[in-house]
Amino acid sequence: MTTMTETFFAENVPELYAVQLADVGDRFELDGRGGFLVASKVFSAAEHPLPDEIMHIQTKLFLTRESDSHVLSTPAGATSRHFMRKGDTVSTPNGMFYVSYKSSGYRDHNGLYFTSVDLRALTAYLDTSVKATPNNLTEEEIPPSSPENSTSFEPTAWPWLYWSEVMKLCRPGDIYYTEPGNSTPVAHKTFIARENQWDLRVSTTATELELLTETAQTLAPYAASGDNLILSGLSYKVKGKVFKLNPTTQLYSVGLIYQQL
Repeated sequence: MTTMTETFFAENVPELYAVQLADVGDRFELDGRGGFLVASKVFSAAEHPLPDEIMHIQTKLFLTRESDSHVLSTPAGATSRHFMRKGDTVSTPNGMFYVSYKSSGYRDHNGLYFTSVDLRALTAYLDTSVKATPNNLTEEEIPPSSPENSTSFEPTAWPWLYWSEVMKLCRPGDIYYTEPGNSTPVAHKTFIARENQWDLRVSTTATELELLTETAQTLAPYAASGDNLILSGLSYKVKGKVFKLNPTTQLYSVGLIYQQL
């Protein structure tokens, strides 16, 4: 049996991003007394005005270990939608739903992308207890005139995405718009470690897209279980992530758990 390897590649990641980037099965080291595993990830939407429209979305992680449990959550806003994956659960005032698929649509008027999700009902009950703390973001908020500096891990305060952000956030099965009017599903993602930088290659069922080159600090936290990882010319499969809290700074180190192919 091939041994699992665990390596930390990113430092000083705010909890907002740690919560949004975590997936079921990932591990959180919060207090030095053993790791919590992510048992479930649920998105709570305070508004559900249309069948496929949800607003003021909050991300919640339910963590468990043998002795106790813990919950981590984000403020509600437009950006949690970006981090949704196919199969994720969404609680709304109109009932429980799951994400059937996610797409990133190109917008001609500003040259940016907007994340959309297709919701399918799990149940048909009315849940009036769903609450989230709005942060006053709106779906029409105007984006900045220059791209976000993603190396700082500062929260995005608008619902629009740049091309590089779409590449980092997309997951296999997502509908990926390579250009206006031309879309294809994502097949897999490959992270390639080089001496000072990493490359991200996103492949679709139709073609292999261009590389995105950034540092390990800004690319590694976006890797997820099932992604390909190439280190020193050897091929690995990502099996999960680990988030280790620094009690002094309240920021996280992010590591990847991977296995050689």
